[in-house]
Amino acid sequence: MTIQITLNMPDDVYENVKRLAALTGHEAEEIFASAVASFVGDLSPQIDPSIPIDTLSDEDVIALAELQMNPKQDTRLSDLLYKQQADDLTDAERTELQMLMRIYEQGTLRKSEALAEAVRRGLREPLGP
Repeated sequence: MTIQITLNMPDDVYENVKRLAALTGHEAEEIFASAVASFVGDLSPQIDPSIPIDTLSDEDVIALAELQMNPKQDTRLSDLLYKQQADDLTDAERTELQMLMRIYEQGTLRKSEALAEAVRRGLREPLGP
């Protein structure tokens, strides 16, 4: 299943996508879809805040308590944070950083909730004294 969307983007970004499409023999739409899929990565449905932690199976609680950010996203987040410290972010990078920070924050929150649930269920020992 596919969903059609309409995007507004800077002309230079669109021109770069068209060039890449021509170089690779792909359609621009494929390039956009691939870029978005690469950026979003594998977002676990478990980080969805509308799913209560206490309704997850023991296995899902443990998996969520051990959740790590997608490596590509983690690397990109680090790169953007470094550029932010150097005061060298473009507007597009600033938006990307905000999105990645939101993913990181939501994942960390869900991970901590899952850890608390794992301790409550006796699946994990409490952390520290």
